Amino acid sequence: MPEPVAEGNTMQQQEEAALAAVDEHLELSRVSLTWEEPPTRHWPDKLTGVEIAAALRARPNVPAIVARHDRKTRGVAHAERVNSGREFGPGFEAEHWQVGGEHRVYVRYTGVGA
Repeated sequence: MPEPVAEGNTMQQQEEAALAAVDEHLELSRVSLTWEEPPTRHWPDKLTGVEIAAALRARPNVPAIVARHDRKTRGVAHAERVNSGREFGPGFEAEHWQVGGEHRVYVRYTGVGA
C-alpha cells in the first residue's frame, strides 16, 4: 500500500509519489503495460448469397453448411429465412443443428431440376 502524501508537498512531488505507487503495484502484480495500436480488422472474403445459391443448385440435394452462429436464436432465424425463400429464393431447405457450442445452418437445394 503506498504511503499517504504528506501535506505541504508540491504537485510534482505528489505526482512522483503516485507514479512510484503505480510502478510498485505493477511490479508486485507482475502486470506489464505495452503500448501498441490494435490490429486492423480484416474480414475474410465471403461468398455472396447469389454465389452460395448457385453452388447449392449445382449440387442438388446435397447439404452444405452455409453459416455458423454463436447463438441458437441466430441459427434458427437464419434457417427460417432460407426456408421462407427470403435468403436464396424458392427451392432451398435449411436445418439448424447445434454441434458443440456452434449453431450451424445446413442448406440444400431441392427445387426444380433437383
